[in-house]
Amino acid sequence: MKKSLAEKVFALLSDPACKMDRRQILSAMLMGAGVLSSLSFLLGGKAEASVKPQGTAEKTFGGDTYKLCHPPLKDIVNPPKAHYEVIIAGGGISGLTAAYKLRDKKLLVIEKEKKPGGYAKRDKWQNIYFAEGSAYLSAPSQTIKKFYDEIKLPLKEIKPPVDCLWTNGRFIDDFWGENIVELPFDNDVKDGFKAARDEFLSYQEEKYPPTVPVEESPEQFLKLDTRLFSDYLKKYPATVAGFVSNFCRDCWGVGAEELSVFSGINFFASFFDRTYTFPGGNGGFTDCIMGYLDGVVKTGSTITGIRRESGKVVVEYLDEEGVHTSVTCDSLIFAMPKLVANRLIKDLPEQKKEIFSKFRYASYMVADVMFQEKIFGKSYSTWFQNKVFTDMIAADYIEGSKSPAGQVLTFYMPMGEKEGRMKLLKDSFSKWERTLRQDIENIFPGINDKIVDVRLYRYGHPNVISFPGLVTKICPEARKPDKGIYFAHSDSEGLPCVESAVWMGIKSARELNERNI
Repeated sequence: MKKSLAEKVFALLSDPACKMDRRQILSAMLMGAGVLSSLSFLLGGKAEASVKPQGTAEKTFGGDTYKLCHPPLKDIVNPPKAHYEVIIAGGGISGLTAAYKLRDKKLLVIEKEKKPGGYAKRDKWQNIYFAEGSAYLSAPSQTIKKFYDEIKLPLKEIKPPVDCLWTNGRFIDDFWGENIVELPFDNDVKDGFKAARDEFLSYQEEKYPPTVPVEESPEQFLKLDTRLFSDYLKKYPATVAGFVSNFCRDCWGVGAEELSVFSGINFFASFFDRTYTFPGGNGGFTDCIMGYLDGVVKTGSTITGIRRESGKVVVEYLDEEGVHTSVTCDSLIFAMPKLVANRLIKDLPEQKKEIFSKFRYASYMVADVMFQEKIFGKSYSTWFQNKVFTDMIAADYIEGSKSPAGQVLTFYMPMGEKEGRMKLLKDSFSKWERTLRQDIENIFPGINDKIVDVRLYRYGHPNVISFPGLVTKICPEARKPDKGIYFAHSDSEGLPCVESAVWMGIKSARELNERNI
């Protein structure tokens, strides 16, 4: 398949044989595609010289592309090509929700990746949809359900058994319920599991049910945002606390020692409520809302700078062909992580920069493994300890008997914060695949012969880390608008969930409309 100019530039940027620095390459890129061919001597005659021969080429990762994001970008100012009422920076769930709410305006959504959706994308293999990122939704609050109904979201409730545990070489379903007695632990540990379950359930049923918007949570529940979840769990046996912390890693990418009590209980209380999904996970949400946004989402385009000028917001970006473009708008919704805001918004006030610098994020990898026959159907989600993955989802589970031959199993691999992110970027596809296959073989002996394909998706900053004080102290200040710029994204609520992304999309669009009346 023919490569775009931007893809050729990415190859140059990543090739160790290239003697040009990044700014030289970008400057050349702006002069046109022909310049790249004239640079071929830098790579021994061909821009793609670093690619291995067919049959031995290293597989490529899906997920985030970052070659144009990590190094500093040169400020290049061009005359604006077009003006919009609203520009939305970021085409994830939050940005798409805001776009839906503002679809009656002259609107542009700019998204870096080739497909919109952020961490909520899906693909299809042999007629089986599978998730490239997040997989399911919790039972929505009335506020969120109203929006789901408005866009006619085709939710499917996941029927029991939703969850299963693999431990000591066997699978145990309903391991938080009646099958707690089957857990391979002493009675005092089993009693600890029951006590933890009953307490989390009490929040769901009696005390303070978790809800989005977060600001609708009872004051007593919000006060739990000041304490570490790991300290809260010390009243349970260490085995129970470690088990709960592993669940936290699946959601946030980090354990209970990094999270607030409020965020931990919010997750676990909702864990015992109904759960919903789509064929192929939350990419079904993206596909549904994109049906309302024909022609307004520009993918494959990397924003390089945002500034305010003469009462307008100016946005500079590189499009999918590597052409540097400038556009303006009356108002902008920034629907990307706050750490990116600090890099892109050139005239952000120092106070805002300081607030945004406090946000922390965990990295993640998602693996989809394709099998020539059905491997597993005991539950929707299966949990593991001491593996490179914490969770496995059967992509075809909600299809039941209607699902086709073959199967896709999706494995979730939390990477943590700084060290994990470096490992995510450093290690090769083949190295990750070997590690994944070894752990899968340990669970299903002899299974590697039945694997048809493995696809890996890397995400550098998908999950905000909900440390103590983030939700109640930092987020309320972070999400305040600033001179024509409004802030969406799930991190504005402090929770890494689709519901928070949806709410902040709704909220930012509402604030924009109210200020422009």
